[in-house]
Amino acid sequence: MSLIEIDHALFRLINGMHSTWADQTMWLISTRWFFIPLYAILAWFIYRRFPQQILPIFITVALMILVSDQLSVAVKFMVARLRPCHDALLADAVHLVNNKCGGLFGYYSSHASNTAALACFLSMIFRTKTMGMLLAGWTFLVGYSRIYLGNHFPADVLSGWLIGAVIGWLAYNLLQKYLQRQAHVQNNL
Repeated sequence: MSLIEIDHALFRLINGMHSTWADQTMWLISTRWFFIPLYAILAWFIYRRFPQQILPIFITVALMILVSDQLSVAVKFMVARLRPCHDALLADAVHLVNNKCGGLFGYYSSHASNTAALACFLSMIFRTKTMGMLLAGWTFLVGYSRIYLGNHFPADVLSGWLIGAVIGWLAYNLLQKYLQRQAHVQNNL
């Protein structure tokens, strides 16, 4: 069995396990606005724990998400892999929720990349097992919802998670270098 065949089989398995309750839940999980309360809570935790570094952290997060999102869009057009709902071999069998498929190309998932970047970055910022597990669960749930909804193949999501985690790791390390440089400048004044 080839990797593409495995990818298609996993897609069919996940996308084929649907119910009315799960349809609406997965739809909500994939919306941009559903996690605003989570983002607000995380922002509050960052503010409480790192009040002096709040501005550099927020700027880093904004730039990190911008890079993650735009890189995934660029790669989608370079790779030009059809989303499952646009793939002629699968389109008739894909279970779509609310008849929403998304753009023509799906490799790799912006949702998966952005959530993995943020989860990796924040896990490194907070350095607690509980926060890491919560963020990993959130990342998994968002990625799973993208497959469930028929918008991405599992490989799209796995690639998004990997690339997003690398972007989050790089963003964290760049922030640390910046904060160390700022501390060095402050100490030499």
